Amino acid sequence: FVPMDSLYGHLPLRRHSSIVNLWEEVRNDWLERRSGKAEVTRQLVEAIYRLCCEHGIAFTLALLDAGAPARDLQAYCEKAGIPVFEAAVDYEHPFLNNRPYDGHPNGLAHFLYFGKLYRLLAQ
Repeated sequence: FVPMDSLYGHLPLRRHSSIVNLWEEVRNDWLERRSGKAEVTRQLVEAIYRLCCEHGIAFTLALLDAGAPARDLQAYCEKAGIPVFEAAVDYEHPFLNNRPYDGHPNGLAHFLYFGKLYRLLAQ
């Protein structure tokens, strides 16, 4: 187990050098895989699903990302019989993120998430 505070450390000059930035991304990806975070996530989702079933509560995991970790989790859930709803928005698109200052989804992306999740909840 790797403590979360040791993940995602920032290297000097990462905002000024694409090579340093790439090295940091590769390093962070490796640390994340080594941390066992994906297994912890799978166990938590499965435990929440079981609790919901025991108490008669409908459970659906909404995936907000379309990356490899989300696809792996989706495959795991489908194999385990856990309902999954894909609500991913491609916030790499320039109109859907806050770049150049922040790569997170912007207001428009959140509105698109809302539309997808609303359809799920309205069922």
